[in-house]
Amino acid sequence: MVTAIIIVSIIIALIISAMAIYVTNKAYSRKDD
Repeated sequence: MVTAIIIVSIIIALIISAMAIYVTNKAYSRKDD
């Protein structure tokens, strides 16, 4: 059960980091325009 919680927390962290990277890339592309 503990391993499942750890896996879920890692997946959530990866999703948050991916969203943050996507938002920053969008912001930089808007600045370039």
